[in-house]
Amino acid sequence: MTADAYTGLQTVTDEEVLEAAVAPVLGPLRHIEHSGGYSNKNYSITTAANQRYSARIARTNRTAASVAAEAHILNALAQFTNLPVPALVTLPQQHITINGQQHFLHCFTHINGSIPCLWWQQCSPQQLQQLFHQLALLHRAMHTIPSIGKAATDMVWYQLPDKAPAILAATDTGRYVTAHWPAFTQAATRLQQAMQVRFPWQQARYQWIHGDIQTENVLFENDRLTGLLDFELATWDACEKDVILAAFRTCKEGNSDAPFQYNAAALQLAIYTYRRAEKGLCDAFFTEYDTLWKPWFCLDQAMLYLRNAFDGVWQLQPGIGFLPCFHQVLQYT
Repeated sequence: MTADAYTGLQTVTDEEVLEAAVAPVLGPLRHIEHSGGYSNKNYSITTAANQRYSARIARTNRTAASVAAEAHILNALAQFTNLPVPALVTLPQQHITINGQQHFLHCFTHINGSIPCLWWQQCSPQQLQQLFHQLALLHRAMHTIPSIGKAATDMVWYQLPDKAPAILAATDTGRYVTAHWPAFTQAATRLQQAMQVRFPWQQARYQWIHGDIQTENVLFENDRLTGLLDFELATWDACEKDVILAAFRTCKEGNSDAPFQYNAAALQLAIYTYRRAEKGLCDAFFTEYDTLWKPWFCLDQAMLYLRNAFDGVWQLQPGIGFLPCFHQVLQYT
């Protein structure tokens, strides 16, 4: 515990709250270290018996449905495959309370390795090939996992409010978005209409998808892929969509607010590697990368930022990867 400088009251640290939640299952702990995260808080845990785990204190807008989906998928993968994904540790409680707010808590088995590069950087061609070969194997396994409830069988649309929420006014970037909101929503609607017409969505392979394959969600050790992480955005959707958006996530360039760019040769290598390992997808989706999939990817990314901004999880700022995607959608005609 630490003492508040103004009141003298004892306050409990996040690490102490986390330890109280996981120690009944893991046993006495030797070390807890905050290991990063943006909207989530991630921790590395070492027990007194020298066993290692990872923990995630989830963002405040994480939904119970997404938590159930992640557990459903990870438990099935752990039971029926030997894929390099973390195993979920069952805890006595799903939530912990920090600063008066409830957060979902997850604990996972540790996987050796380190991320190859940060989200705005590109991994090597050899790492990229390993990643997309493993993604093909992951998708094949996820295809066998049954859905929960009603499952999508057509294109999933991004839902945008008619007016930008007032919370965006807290930052200059948010006010800029609000000023351009009508044009953004109109462009997003045109883009989604074009995507629906251009691709045969009812012929896609619908299944569980990862939803957030990127360079910060994979681990390598000695240039060998050891882990595919972070299934919190896993959902039931077209597998073809997950492949192509994953390729854009891993092949985009830079973290400045300059116009959106990606490495076209790396993207082609990623998709070629995937399709060499998995031939069961609909060929008709694998085209129009620059004209349709690029702005669609940018819409997907912009919506991720916007949903968290709407919910107060983070604020829109320069230099976080949002503005290039927002502008790319605005430019769609």
